Amino acid sequence: MAIQIGDRLAAIIASDRLAGLLTKTSNPGCASCLSMKEQMNRWGVKGCEKYRQLIVDHLSREATSRFPLICRLFPGSVQRQAQRWVDQAIAQQKQTDLLESKQNG
Repeated sequence: MAIQIGDRLAAIIASDRLAGLLTKTSNPGCASCLSMKEQMNRWGVKGCEKYRQLIVDHLSREATSRFPLICRLFPGSVQRQAQRWVDQAIAQQKQTDLLESKQNG
């Protein structure tokens, strides 16, 4: 099976230069984030679309708790970036799922 959506989102965040730099100084494997990643994998694309705002809010809360100064200096930017990451993960997962369904006939 191909990568699942929660794992995909984690990879997208890890590949972001700034997020990658910041998570190296914090706790990238925190229980809360691992739990959200696993939940996203269970939900799949449709569930993640349904609970998109919940996922975005989770990412924003985590960023705010880990990097309060950055979040105060750039209000709203954390929420927008979280939205972009979630939307990117959903779009990529849809493409992957479509390709897999075509290959499996």
